[in-house]
Amino acid sequence: MGQLLFLSNLAFLQRERSTGTAAEFCARQVGYWAAEALKPGTTTYGDYQTMGLTGTSYQLVLDISEEAKRRCAKAAASYTTTASYNGFPSC
Repeated sequence: MGQLLFLSNLAFLQRERSTGTAAEFCARQVGYWAAEALKPGTTTYGDYQTMGLTGTSYQLVLDISEEAKRRCAKAAASYTTTASYNGFPSC
């Protein structure tokens, strides 16, 4: 399953690379993997080379996903009522 996800992502990113600047491509690639890292139950998402990332891009994915998790945990910890949009705290 993980290999299939990687191959479909790689094909998408190769198509996307032909349009836009290198910075836009990097932002899409890092954004994609950061979102994957934030999915519930995700504990690992492969090494940076199988993800098609550079070491620097991979570090961005780690930093972004860890900061997002930290902010969400902080928001959830300070959340005092059970009434919220669809039953989840906003984070």
